[in-house]
Amino acid sequence: MGVEVRSHKGPEKPLMDFPVVKVKIEELTPHEQTIPTELDWFIESVRDSDVLIWPMIIGDEHYIILDGHHRAEGLRRLNYKEAPAILIDYSDDDLVKLDTWYPLVNFPVDEVIDHLQKLDLDIEEIDPTKFSRAALNDREITAFVGNSTKLYQVIGDRETIFRELRDNWLANITYYDDADMCFEKSNPSHTALVSWAYTKEEIIEQVNNGVVHLPKTTRHTLKYRVPKCNFPLSELERNE
Repeated sequence: MGVEVRSHKGPEKPLMDFPVVKVKIEELTPHEQTIPTELDWFIESVRDSDVLIWPMIIGDEHYIILDGHHRAEGLRRLNYKEAPAILIDYSDDDLVKLDTWYPLVNFPVDEVIDHLQKLDLDIEEIDPTKFSRAALNDREITAFVGNSTKLYQVIGDRETIFRELRDNWLANITYYDDADMCFEKSNPSHTALVSWAYTKEEIIEQVNNGVVHLPKTTRHTLKYRVPKCNFPLSELERNE
């Protein structure tokens, strides 16, 4: 299970008291897989407390899970039919923004590149000063892999690149919420992987086609902070 590091730029977001409603778990649309260790932790914590501390965040029109994949799957495995959630307008770009997480692997870049070179990818070593967010935003390349002393640009399937990292170094990854910070924190013994992010339109199209991405593929952020709900599980309907 990777560690998340948040940049915390700017003033603290205002708190918004969103209404918490009960949603049917079978009607929710996941777009990311769960992480087994996180899922196990959630299930055990719920069994111990009988309270769900945080509500799920759901895009109202398509019922896409924006935050809460482990809560949805954990409650389903515990035989619950419902989950507490807040519903938001996913199309409102002022309210909810979409980015991705940027993994920093605690292994040298040469070792990471050796693994990637076994895959169907176009890999080229470049001058580390050529790190460019614009090239990512325009999707001229899929990802930059490396650090300030050795850098590669990679073109190919995004999921393939991220799956290789997760399969080999999941326990050694720190996830940053800012691409520049991820790259700046890298050093010769670390490997940053900075890639472009999907758009909301792509996520909607993909979930409609049954696509479920790897964990940490997306990072949805709200304009407001969401308060804890401390929702008693006894108020949720269960399967007989």
